[in-house]
Amino acid sequence: MKNSKSLICFVVAMFCSVATADSLKFKFLPGDKYSFVSVVEQNTSRVVDGNEKNSEQTTRLECDFDVEEVDDNGFVWAKYTYKRVTMKARLEDQKLDFDSDANQTKTPLLAMPLRMAVGEGLYLRITPQGRIGKINGLQGLITNAKAKMNSFSGAGLDMVSQNIGRRFAEPAVKRELENQLAVFPDSNGTGEIWSRKEVLSSADVSFAQVEQIDEVNIVFEKTFRLNPEKSGRDGIALVDVNLIIRPIVAPVANMQVSDQSVATSAMASREISGEGTGQIEIEKATGRIISNKMTQDMVERVKFTAPSQMLRPPPGPEPIISHTVTTFQMTKTADGKPAQSADANEKGAPSTSLRAG
Repeated sequence: MKNSKSLICFVVAMFCSVATADSLKFKFLPGDKYSFVSVVEQNTSRVVDGNEKNSEQTTRLECDFDVEEVDDNGFVWAKYTYKRVTMKARLEDQKLDFDSDANQTKTPLLAMPLRMAVGEGLYLRITPQGRIGKINGLQGLITNAKAKMNSFSGAGLDMVSQNIGRRFAEPAVKRELENQLAVFPDSNGTGEIWSRKEVLSSADVSFAQVEQIDEVNIVFEKTFRLNPEKSGRDGIALVDVNLIIRPIVAPVANMQVSDQSVATSAMASREISGEGTGQIEIEKATGRIISNKMTQDMVERVKFTAPSQMLRPPPGPEPIISHTVTTFQMTKTADGKPAQSADANEKGAPSTSLRAG
């Protein structure tokens, strides 16, 4: 009887150990291959001159993730390849349905930056916690994507070229990847609750079309909580997420307003706030993110004031309201082999003839 009680205690202890937050991390092996799929669904509404305007947009991006090397500490070099993009949009005066795999004769300007990246790849240095340490190949991707635009003609291509540069700038790519992958506690973290804080400028998250606005820091803070009631079954851990977007009022700034009937020059302030919730399903044995779903609601207000007599009063601080649902999934497509030390990581690039870009 005493042995039976000891065995039960041992099993309970083992169950608790594998269900702790400390055990959640990526455990990749060289040769592991994954398919990443992210979907962003966004509805936006705003009032202009008393009229409500709504837009809807859904973007689906598929990428391949091939693990090249893993060192003794679990740090990874992986090849990340843009594979397919689909986009559906219902804008004020435009209806868009695009699939990069379809033989469509025209690529809409809105979809072009991602379409030009299809087939291009990057090399990523990733920590077991999902942090992006290095990204190699970004400049090559941007150069190749812009070169593909030579076969297109028409208005708007200069703006597309600028958007490619912004879309694949290192901070933007790192932010996007870490939003998907950096969901685990830091290595020195303890307990079942941990957090991530991200500081963005208002220009990165704004919907308002105004120029020369002072950039203001907006804080996005996520709190993660391992759900003990639902974790441990079938080797799966569930993590609940809460998001707070701290409202920060921009200092009053001189700016140009695109609508010249409003003013040649005006003063404006901007306020952005919001919140969100989500849940992440993780395979504990590998750290694979089976699913990650976040719902976010954000409100933006831009208030104009007149420095002098104007043709007509400036618009009031009508809110721009956005509702965004983001989902991310990792699907394993091939198993790897036992990890080997990756000495080349100290050199800042993989050793297996991978281009640094």
